[in-house]
Amino acid sequence: MNETVKVSILIPAYNSEKYIDQCLESAMNQTLREIEILVVDDCSTDATLAHIEAAAERDSRVRVIRHEENRGTLQSRKDAVLASRGEYVMFMDNDDYLELDACKIAYTKAVEAGVDILHYSRFSENCGNRSESRINSTKAIFPPWFVGTIAEPLVSACFEKKLFKWLLWDKLYRGDLARSVYTRMPENMYIVYSEDAYQSFFLLLSCKSYLGIKNQLYHHYSDRGITRNRLLNLKTFHRFCDCAEMSRAIDRDLAALESETPVDDQKAELFAAAHRAAEACRNHHLRELIKIWLNKVRPEDQAEAYLMMEQAWQTESSFFVGLLAENAWDKRKEIAEALTGADWLKYEGRPVKTIGLYYWRFRNGGTERVVTQLGSLLAELRDEKGRTKYRVVLISDEAPNEEDYPISPLVMREELPPFRESTGENYAPRAEKWQEIIAKHRIDTVFYSQWAEPILLWDLLSVKRAEGHPAFVIHTHNFCGTQYKGQTLSMKERSEIRRLADGIVTLSETDRLYWSRCNPRSVYIPNPCFVKTGECRRAVYGKHILWLARIATQKQPLEIPRIMREVCARDPEIICHVVGADDAKLEKELQERIAAEGLSENILLEGFRADVTPFYEKSALFLMTSGIEGFALTLFEAAAYGLPTVLYEMPWLAYNDLIDGAIAVPQRDASAAAEAIVRIVNDPEEWQRRSDAIYNSALRYEKTDITAYWMALIESLEKGTFPDKPRFDRDTEILLDQIDEFHDNAVRDLTQQRDQERKKVKNLERKLNSRDRELESVKGSVSFRVGRALTWAPRKVRGLVRCCREHDAKYTFERILFHLHLGPDNEKRGE
Repeated sequence: MNETVKVSILIPAYNSEKYIDQCLESAMNQTLREIEILVVDDCSTDATLAHIEAAAERDSRVRVIRHEENRGTLQSRKDAVLASRGEYVMFMDNDDYLELDACKIAYTKAVEAGVDILHYSRFSENCGNRSESRINSTKAIFPPWFVGTIAEPLVSACFEKKLFKWLLWDKLYRGDLARSVYTRMPENMYIVYSEDAYQSFFLLLSCKSYLGIKNQLYHHYSDRGITRNRLLNLKTFHRFCDCAEMSRAIDRDLAALESETPVDDQKAELFAAAHRAAEACRNHHLRELIKIWLNKVRPEDQAEAYLMMEQAWQTESSFFVGLLAENAWDKRKEIAEALTGADWLKYEGRPVKTIGLYYWRFRNGGTERVVTQLGSLLAELRDEKGRTKYRVVLISDEAPNEEDYPISPLVMREELPPFRESTGENYAPRAEKWQEIIAKHRIDTVFYSQWAEPILLWDLLSVKRAEGHPAFVIHTHNFCGTQYKGQTLSMKERSEIRRLADGIVTLSETDRLYWSRCNPRSVYIPNPCFVKTGECRRAVYGKHILWLARIATQKQPLEIPRIMREVCARDPEIICHVVGADDAKLEKELQERIAAEGLSENILLEGFRADVTPFYEKSALFLMTSGIEGFALTLFEAAAYGLPTVLYEMPWLAYNDLIDGAIAVPQRDASAAAEAIVRIVNDPEEWQRRSDAIYNSALRYEKTDITAYWMALIESLEKGTFPDKPRFDRDTEILLDQIDEFHDNAVRDLTQQRDQERKKVKNLERKLNSRDRELESVKGSVSFRVGRALTWAPRKVRGLVRCCREHDAKYTFERILFHLHLGPDNEKRGE
């Protein structure tokens, strides 16, 4: 053929005997006759090649390229492009077909516009029993950009801005540019999934002009042919992991192209846009791969498929965790479910030599005190030969601070990027730092105390995929019921993540029982007390009482004036010292309540004090108003000083079983609390009896060997055995499951209501902004008209003009014209 080829139609074919005839017929019957049809048979094992050769015998414009071995779609398209001669090239999939005037319309419009790429619309044919809504949503994803000229580089407009999709088969490309691009592509690069993104990337990088048209020229079949194979066993899923190779290929070839190209300011801007587009392409395909992993891979294969993804990206495991967090931050429950039972997450029994303890800070709080104390206890343990038993590393989000609680000099310190800043796309540096710390200190076990934050899953994966695969034990520091008060994490999410841990440490038997539902290695370990009972000076009888805690919502400090109002009505000599600070807004509200009740002489706000010993020593009674506590260390401290205690009832607390002599009253029952306080403070004998009971209980508790509890847990980890899941009676299981379910539904409803309200607010803001613009327009119009009127208006109406300027009202302006004996229609005559 010596005549000019206006359009080359390029068709890679493999085992498509059912569909190839329809595809070829639509190409051969094009109304534009100056075309060629290049079909690459990629070593089909069915009758595909015979169908192609039959078509070539009927039409000389059909040219056949045969592969002796299967080389993949990318190589097939490359061979077709390099063999093409058309002014423009058009790609087709072998199971789709064209409108009969597709080439004529596309070619004519491309030539008229003089563009490098013409993007046409397509019909979405349904052969996979998809719902109509699914088909319509698919159509919405792939339309051309109809708005007009695209100013930024096309590669950025497609991959970063997402103005149009990178599919190959719905576009016409300038032939010489396509041949130039494919010449540079590596030979025999085999990518099954997302190979079109790789080709489109470099086509778009080379092309400078684009036009989108609404003409529907292409018929694309959903769920037909091998590209829609959904039998996702591990072998099939491995093919989808090719998107990692595609991403690496883009990075590699882009770097090579950049090094070969003389760079000026314009080229530098283009390559900067290309690198951003490459990152956007990578993230998109990873998100799609994660979606396939979570929704299409068989549950029994998902854990292994995770490792397959990690291996496919050929990078540090921390980097892959970072990618996962960046692209699936809100898929925590689904990811945890997919990894449940993964053998590679389980700790392989071995001696524990180095322990890491994590909390985000080590000052100003009960958890902070417990973690630092535990670190010191473990670091100072000795074996039978007098050598330190463990190396201990305290890990936090803050550098050492002079306000930190005391730490043994044997304890080492490390710092992570702050958890509040390490979300989504910002998580990767934290994952990398986790693994750096673990490798540096050869950490065997991590006791993790940030138990209730969304970052838990990502930190768990970072630790478990680090060198040596340390054990990961979650150390809870509050009552399990607190999670039902939150509206961030679902109950199912928390349970699924805790299944992946090597153990859970709780502060009460209630919590141990609750968490053992999802993790059989749930153990109750009481907290150490930070004061030694025998060294404390006993409290003395009197009328000063103590409230000591952070000024925070769960401590319910606003209950203090409620209680003290009734206390002072019975005995105005009783004084309550409030020691603590935290929430400035809540503290201000507390001050206002105290003033409003006229209790400024009876409730003294002492603020935060590093040394609270004098308050314990000078007080006669301890008051706790908390609604929720996990262990309530201040209760044990008060007991060490022999302080009779009145508290709001929290029946799950281990304190109830360990300490005698306290009085618990129903939550928020200020009258009952006041009655108990007045009775104890005004009865020396009862005060002494309760003081002795509490003090003796503290002496007994002090003898508890807290380290023995931890040693037992560590030995369990070293053995590598996992306890059997405890049995719950059926009614308890149903009740707990329903509580979780209803909580999640309630949170979901609240979230929807919140989102609806936010949407209403945004709509109102939009309307107000629109009205403001209208007012500005009226202001401008009125001001201009008044300005003209002032050139001839009598002095007597200047006051009315000033009024008009102040009120910006057209009605006012018309009244001015009326006073000037002019109507709006006669305004011009008035000039």
